Amino acid sequence: MMIITVTLNPSIDRTLRVAGFRVGGVNRGEALMVCPGGKGINVSRAVVRMGAEGIALGLVGGRTGGMIVEMLRQEGIDFRYVEVEQESRNCYGILPVLNDETKNAGETILNELGPVVSTGEVSRFKALYAETVTAGAIVVLSGSMARGIDDCLYAELISIAHQRQARVVFDTSGSALARGIEAAPDFLKINAAELHGLTGRVDDTLEETISDVECLLNLGISTVVITRGRDDALAFTAGMAWRITPPQVATVNSWGSGDCVVAGMAVALAGNTPLPQTLRFAIASGTANTLSYGAGFISMDKVKELATAVVVSDL
Repeated sequence: MMIITVTLNPSIDRTLRVAGFRVGGVNRGEALMVCPGGKGINVSRAVVRMGAEGIALGLVGGRTGGMIVEMLRQEGIDFRYVEVEQESRNCYGILPVLNDETKNAGETILNELGPVVSTGEVSRFKALYAETVTAGAIVVLSGSMARGIDDCLYAELISIAHQRQARVVFDTSGSALARGIEAAPDFLKINAAELHGLTGRVDDTLEETISDVECLLNLGISTVVITRGRDDALAFTAGMAWRITPPQVATVNSWGSGDCVVAGMAVALAGNTPLPQTLRFAIASGTANTLSYGAGFISMDKVKELATAVVVSDL
């Protein structure tokens, strides 16, 4: 079963390791990795590395866009795109290392804004998308939109996928999230901060979270998965709820771990895996991403190993 991802603001991601990082000072970084990125591309990378069949769709422009196309080709990712006039963006992950050189102090992510996309370029992308999505496909719509794209586009893409009898996994934030959920994606992956952005809550109790999720399910969304960093993830369907506890590992990187959760979910759904096992596989995929630098550089063997340590229990 085909897994199709959409990335509406791709990038070249550059990961730098900086010892003794100082704000306001001169810092010299060691380049650890340079690779194409954007949430959908990260998902496609993980999908391919887990041995599943996939297509990545996107918008690219300029020399940076050319780098994205060529590097994805070298990775063996089937990337189909609309070329835009303005330059694609770069994103930077700064990994400060404490003075003892042994501990990570947590990533700092710097994202360029990226291109402004015209109405005509968006129309060409919608045509590419419509001709690519087929019945039975798993469609992943994730990440930010390039400037110039109307917030309702994800809702349009969800509707097109449903017209073609494809299922949609949705993962974004802000107004694009608010507009997109109105089209009732089949699976919603959301983190705690994004849920708070929807509800306006600063924090919430479990009871309030359940109430908020019930509102989402009532829109027609079949499954809601809430990731909460190192804490247990939560998952909900109509009448069922689970807590998913990840295994404890030595984390070196969190960039792209949410995308790998989505990738694991998509791969399991494409294999018609029952939902509790799908959740276990998804969280194992996200955990696998924390073990190495970069987003989506995981393996099926490691995911399967970690999945045996993921605990899925009734909430």
